[in-house]
Amino acid sequence: MISLAGLARKNIRHNLFRSIAIVLGVAAATGTIFSVSAVMQSVRTSLTRNADRLGSDLIVVPWEYKKKAEAAMADGTPITFYMAGSVLGEINNVEKFHPKLKRKAKVVESASPQLFHISSEAGCCDIGNKLLVGFKPANDFSVLPWLKNSNNTSIKNGEVLVGSNLPHQQGFRVQLYNRTFIVADKLEASGNAFFDNSIFMVYDDLKDLMIKSSAPLPDNLSWDQEIVSAIMVRTSPLFSTQVIANQIGHDVKSINVKGIVTKQVQTSIGKQIFMLLRAVFLAGCVLWVISFLLIAIIFSMIVNERIREMGLLRAMGARRSTIFRLTVTEASLLSFAGGSLGIIIGGAMFFALRNHIETSFAIPFQWPGVSQFSLLVAVCLGLGVLTGVCAALLPAIRCSLMDPDKALLKGE
Repeated sequence: MISLAGLARKNIRHNLFRSIAIVLGVAAATGTIFSVSAVMQSVRTSLTRNADRLGSDLIVVPWEYKKKAEAAMADGTPITFYMAGSVLGEINNVEKFHPKLKRKAKVVESASPQLFHISSEAGCCDIGNKLLVGFKPANDFSVLPWLKNSNNTSIKNGEVLVGSNLPHQQGFRVQLYNRTFIVADKLEASGNAFFDNSIFMVYDDLKDLMIKSSAPLPDNLSWDQEIVSAIMVRTSPLFSTQVIANQIGHDVKSINVKGIVTKQVQTSIGKQIFMLLRAVFLAGCVLWVISFLLIAIIFSMIVNERIREMGLLRAMGARRSTIFRLTVTEASLLSFAGGSLGIIIGGAMFFALRNHIETSFAIPFQWPGVSQFSLLVAVCLGLGVLTGVCAALLPAIRCSLMDPDKALLKGE
């Protein structure tokens, strides 16, 4: 005895050309939306993790380097700039009047300095053209939280932490400016090349390396004083981050500084990327509408061609619900095949072109995890099947409501 699904498969094979057209239509729509959604999810995850990776609400830099620093945060390009370390004390002391509290309140909860230098490509360094970051473990909140080994909580002089993209593992030795360091740990992948390609060490070690290598400084600075490149700042929740950035820029008098709001940088980058992706996503939605109309038209044609066949089935005792389910089952099988094909093609292109996607966006980003990817597959496949079922719904209802006698007469 042939089942309902078996009969639906026979009908699909009997009208192979039309069946292929439906499958390809659903595949094009599903594949486009699936691949674009996967990229959008990856970018969103990366932007969120990158902001968290910095561990700060603000990054204070010399005002003339603000745009370059923002670009470096976006694309991971190593960059160096310097200012007097005394600016840290001024930043910690910045206050602003709070109207509700009716008094002045500190705008900075904590601040941590970092020093930047780029390793030489000469023989004195095992790894050249990499950003060396000196930080102070005692008050750090942007590097140590990303240690891969949970048993480690800090590093000592003579040790380094390496970004996830570097080949060195825990216990390896690294030579920098003819001095050997031990890799204490590796940082978790952040998706941000500015950190994932960098080497982190204690502030005093990096300063010592820079002095011995005769690293150049601006004319108004000397190694007799404390030198920093940037100040990582955690802001008070009493004020907005942008207000605090403006207040710091106004109150710090020793040097002109600018506060970069880390989330604004990420949001700005995200908006540019999502504008492009939204256009592609809309194109996928248009394909989806076309597929819906295509399936509806084709099934209307199928119903018209099978009037006599449906009449015979009804005359032989088939129920209205059986006729309805036969049409819907056929649409479901075709839509499922199209959705599966679209996801396979879209997923294959997504992974095959991942390096090109990263290069085009000029931002490294996290690829979806297994759970996110599985959920996306299930949603897109479900939407594909739902599209086919909904498109065939009206023809299926019309077909099931036909009177057997009239259907047999029309089919003659």
